[in-house]
Amino acid sequence: MTAQRAVLEEYLRSKVAALTNVTFLERTELLGLLSTPDGTRVTGARLRPTAPETADESTLQADLFVDATGRGSRTPVWLQEMGYERPAETRMPIVLAYTTRLYRTRPNVPDGARFINCIASPEFPRGAFFGQVDPRTTLLSLTGLHGDHPPTDPDGFHRFARSLPVEDIHQHIREAEPITDPVSFRFPASLRRRYERLPRLPERLLVLGDAVG
Repeated sequence: MTAQRAVLEEYLRSKVAALTNVTFLERTELLGLLSTPDGTRVTGARLRPTAPETADESTLQADLFVDATGRGSRTPVWLQEMGYERPAETRMPIVLAYTTRLYRTRPNVPDGARFINCIASPEFPRGAFFGQVDPRTTLLSLTGLHGDHPPTDPDGFHRFARSLPVEDIHQHIREAEPITDPVSFRFPASLRRRYERLPRLPERLLVLGDAVG
């Protein structure tokens, strides 16, 4: 829960890259899907190298196509090009913000309870993720919904942490040594693409994770 994203992604990528039957196509743009003449089954993808810009388009045949590209997924567009309906989208505005800061772990932190998750609610739209990144580093990520955003200035960051119903979080950071400045990331709305409501989909196509919602 408290792993830094770059570390987590590099760990997972290295594990996948170590598989003997996995090949990465880098500097390659995905242009669209290939299908059978009647469009009922996906058979691969159209590709184009991003450098040099004059490179020709190519194709990649596949028995299964999995879209895990995230919120920027273009599968709805590709389905429409194949004569299918685009999935309806359900959008829920939450105006969420994360503000995160790293601290040097204090030597007197107990061995137990290394992670605290203070969950926001409609009644109290503030929350936090707090825990150790490694033996020397502690992470605190404050969250706020519907515009009640945790500040990025150090004093405001501390005041926000002090307002949480879990006192342990502020008690730890008030004397801890900060390693970074507070950095904020905003997330305006949750999006769900309703693939399950479509009357039909081509075979051999899977959409996963944030590409769905």
